[in-house]
Amino acid sequence: MERVTLKEVNHNILLLRKQVGRLNDLLEEASLDLADDVKDAILASRARPRSAFKTQEEMERALA
Repeated sequence: MERVTLKEVNHNILLLRKQVGRLNDLLEEASLDLADDVKDAILASRARPRSAFKTQEEMERALA
């Protein structure tokens, strides 16, 4: 079995605390509501027929 020092254990715990903190931040962001103008833009976009959107190939040709 590999020996581990308390310093290494402490370092790993600190790294895990940082990662958990980041995960908490992401979860809190996910619970935020969108602004009304963003919701309206999403609804307007969904109301458009798919044929009104450009394809990936059309976008790439326009950039070339």
